[in-house]
Amino acid sequence: MIRELLKGLSGNASNRQSEIDAQVDNGLAAAVLLIEVMLADGHADDSEQEQLHKAVMTVAKTDSAKANLLIEEAKVLQKEATDFFRYTNSLHQSLTPQAKIDLLVQLWTLAFANDEIDRYEEHVIRRIADLLYVPHNDFIRSKIIARDGHV
Repeated sequence: MIRELLKGLSGNASNRQSEIDAQVDNGLAAAVLLIEVMLADGHADDSEQEQLHKAVMTVAKTDSAKANLLIEEAKVLQKEATDFFRYTNSLHQSLTPQAKIDLLVQLWTLAFANDEIDRYEEHVIRRIADLLYVPHNDFIRSKIIARDGHV
């Protein structure tokens, strides 16, 4: 209750800062998940690194320099992570259903970057989709969208 009162008193500047913080947090959370997919098969080639950068720019709605910073920070968090829940829960709470599908498309596009989907990459994406509460038909649709965009 006190937090709500303080939020109301702080005005629009605070609300705008909260929106910016949420965007950065979501971008960072998405970057961690993207890195998980990229590393799921045990290696990351140049095409995957390039696609990771593009995906982070897209999901975080940011420029190249900020995407690089997010990726560096996300790599540290990914190494320390013991599960996906911290990141998927944050995204689940704040993303629209369509934004979740868009994120899955980026995950699949990253997995397709080296022209083959490894079973571990697919498994990680499936786990992420489940934790985001994305229906199976949207999971499959996002894979098809990424595949068709990659071809």
